[in-house]
Amino acid sequence: MMQPGNTSPEKKALIVFLKRPVKGRVKTRLARSVGEEQALAVYRAMVQLTLKAADESGAEVFAYMSESGDPGFAMPAGFRLRVQQGETLGLRMENAFKEVFEDGFGKVLIIGSDCPQMSPAVLGEAYRYLDAAPVVAGPATDGGYFLLGMTALVPGIFELARWSHAQVLDETLAILQRKRVGYALMSELSDLDDAQDLRRLSHLLPETVFAGEGEGDKV
Repeated sequence: MMQPGNTSPEKKALIVFLKRPVKGRVKTRLARSVGEEQALAVYRAMVQLTLKAADESGAEVFAYMSESGDPGFAMPAGFRLRVQQGETLGLRMENAFKEVFEDGFGKVLIIGSDCPQMSPAVLGEAYRYLDAAPVVAGPATDGGYFLLGMTALVPGIFELARWSHAQVLDETLAILQRKRVGYALMSELSDLDDAQDLRRLSHLLPETVFAGEGEGDKV
């Protein structure tokens, strides 16, 4: 495991990966069922839920955007805005972790904006797991993970052949096992990716997401 010498184990950081809220470019799987406008509204709501949880986490927050320029939504005061670097998701996450560890943080988590159950309590639990294990993962119901945290960068942890499939978490844990790196698993939570997920999880989103729909049109 790789950790800079200036790292403080008490310093907590949270990396949030985000995209600009552009119709047709976010929540594309969901958009195929509910339309691009509704998918964009859901994405905006989930980003706001995520940013609120991050802001209340007690950690230093690094918002990594998929591209430079105006992020397209208001960032809480104190968030550090950065741009993802790398051709693949794995490289982008690895580079983000490297940068934040180089800033001296000893506990670093990464999340996206796909989990409407994200909360300060969930983030706090993840940091507590890192008191006892070098890696923590939050399993998602789709086979990926809604959160990953480390006390130092594990080389190769993001070297998956492909992403966005049902074995992402299993393949990641297999890498850790081969490297004999210990890890802790949190309770499973749900990502919101498609219409079925929206039906199950819509109660977690504000009613304004569904404004303008007819009675009974809420999926």
